[in-house]
Amino acid sequence: MASRRPPGQQESNAAAWLWSIAIGTAVGALVMAYSFWWMPWVHGQDGWIVSNDIWILTEPARYVADGAFGYLYSARNGYYSLPLPALLMAPAVRLYDHWQMVGGYPRTLPKPTAWLVVGPWATLAAIPVLHAWRRLTTATLRRPAATALQVTVAAVVVVPCEYWCHPEDLLALAFLLYSLGATGARRWDAAAWLLAVAVCAKQWSIVALPFLIVAAPAGRRRRVLLEATGPALMLAAVPLAVDWSDASRSLLFPPTALHVGSGHSSLILPLLSSLAGHHASLVGRALEVVAAPVAALVVRHRPAATQTLALAGVLMLRMFLEPVVFAYYLAPGVAVLILAAVQAGPAVTRRVVAGTGVLMVWALIQSSRTGWWWAGVAVIVVALTASAGYTLSRPPATARGATGSGRLAAADRAAVL
Repeated sequence: MASRRPPGQQESNAAAWLWSIAIGTAVGALVMAYSFWWMPWVHGQDGWIVSNDIWILTEPARYVADGAFGYLYSARNGYYSLPLPALLMAPAVRLYDHWQMVGGYPRTLPKPTAWLVVGPWATLAAIPVLHAWRRLTTATLRRPAATALQVTVAAVVVVPCEYWCHPEDLLALAFLLYSLGATGARRWDAAAWLLAVAVCAKQWSIVALPFLIVAAPAGRRRRVLLEATGPALMLAAVPLAVDWSDASRSLLFPPTALHVGSGHSSLILPLLSSLAGHHASLVGRALEVVAAPVAALVVRHRPAATQTLALAGVLMLRMFLEPVVFAYYLAPGVAVLILAAVQAGPAVTRRVVAGTGVLMVWALIQSSRTGWWWAGVAVIVVALTASAGYTLSRPPATARGATGSGRLAAADRAAVL
């Protein structure tokens, strides 16, 4: 099969970095160009398109830059991640403060000059995502196919996160993919530490932990658990100790916006609202965390591609269980779903890539904000997952004839690092 790479001919790490930097920089430049020129060129209005979510990250980062790390949640501006993203954004905040630039918080401005610094800084998070993705796929795909798929991932995964200005989601996804690669290579300590970084970047990545634990040898599971969760607990301990009221509100009991602004309300919003009120999102996220170990146990003896598909399904649950859904919520699940499709074979890959392209374009449309948007996207997600699942569930002899192997070869599970 022309698109599959012969065993033992994996691309060098240096080449993977060069391709990732080139594609990530190009995508970042396009996003910044859209931000600067779409309003004046298309709408004839003087202003930039800048998501307000970026200022949710920069305000806690200012506390870090000023030496008040323990009080970063006292910004009270909707920052609910662990402190790592604020730590990484702090140098950019210090730089634009030094240059006396102006941000877009608390007052929205048509041209917040701080965007000239934080915008390019935030787009750098795409590079490790693309690198991790390329290292996972070039073990089995030839360079042209791997590059085409990398560009596709940049379009359907990176662009929504950059459009909404959520570099922390890209960072979490990057280290989740690195962890998957280390898991495939049976490097349990590396996989656990890499997943720990992902969790510190964004808490949704914790759903990958049960899959790592059941894959690890029985004697290593307790160590893997401690390594994957310890850094996040230690990072959260400082603000919780010195500023319990604000830190606990952000990390343990984050409120949910029950109105739909630029996101898409789900059909279960009334149910979640009646169950938990302004903490409705906690109910959905708790269900997702419960679903992860169940799925991991069900597929623990299945091929690696099936386990990857199960993880993608758990990540995709967020679109069913969140009261309000944004396009970037789907990015991690889409990335892992495409990875499972690559492992399943080229026929599934083509269907999944085409479907996820439609899915993410639909998700970026801001004019359709009703629950029926949720229902339509749900149909696409179920169809894509079922397509990959059907191929992976076929008898081994048939699967080998269709894809070359029903399981990942040793080279397909090459380490990311």
